[in-house]
Amino acid sequence: MRVLGDLSRLGAQRTPAKLALLADAGSLSYGAIDHASNQLAHALLAAGVAPGDRIGLIAHNHPAYVIPAQAAAKIGAIIVPLNHRYTAAELAGPLAQAQPAFLVYDPALEDVVMAALATLPVPPRRLYLLPGPKRDVPDVEAFARGQPTDSPGIA
Repeated sequence: MRVLGDLSRLGAQRTPAKLALLADAGSLSYGAIDHASNQLAHALLAAGVAPGDRIGLIAHNHPAYVIPAQAAAKIGAIIVPLNHRYTAAELAGPLAQAQPAFLVYDPALEDVVMAALATLPVPPRRLYLLPGPKRDVPDVEAFARGQPTDSPGIA
């Protein structure tokens, strides 16, 4: 049976250099997606994320969005996509209900995200999707740096 986490792995096996995503903000090959999502998957596991845990994701349209989505799928975590048009009050409800272990977000949404997180009794750990303004919040790439690039091997 094929699962969502197989998308980047199979694409990387067949045509690693082929472009998988192309946008004004950049492009990613199948190999790059597989490599980066494997590293992030290992980093999330090392941080205590387990199969069935949730990872919130709120960002504007960007090719990098696929990296945390694939990483979550590779470790059996559940990605919780959130609408980047939500106000802080609208975002607070889904975050309270989902109780994600991590929230990956676009740095451009900092004010909305922080206002929503302030309403939660236990906010999730935060990661920027792309490099952001705060030193205490790593971006996905920095968080995953140094982790293995092979599959995390979780069925």
